[in-house]
Amino acid sequence: MKNKRGISAVIETVLLILIVIAAVGIIAGLVLPMIRTAGERTSTCLGAMDITAASSAGVTFVQSKDVNVTAIAVTFYNSTGGAFTGTTALTSGAGSSNTSTPSTAGIQYAKVTVVPVVKTPSGKTVSCPAIEAAI
Repeated sequence: MKNKRGISAVIETVLLILIVIAAVGIIAGLVLPMIRTAGERTSTCLGAMDITAASSAGVTFVQSKDVNVTAIAVTFYNSTGGAFTGTTALTSGAGSSNTSTPSTAGIQYAKVTVVPVVKTPSGKTVSCPAIEAAI
């Protein structure tokens, strides 16, 4: 008879429990910061800006709540999907109004998007979802 040796059932169970605990710890360490940042981004960006007027000559938008806006990306789109950037002089603070004009004049635009870049309370700089208006 051969002498067969293996891992006892108790040691096997303890090893499996340790592997599961390590896997849960690694996954939590990767996923929780992403969830925290997404939640902070949502609470900071939600209702931060509104477009008040949009035309081929430019777009006017107002900052609805007091958030730390560090930049604003404005893009004008023509009917064929061509994209043109806008130039904006940034004024920040609740109630402040900004106007952006397209970099290329004389084109009929179909829509415009405004993307505010804000600094969250924890100090991270994030891009908010685009605010879009038809022209």
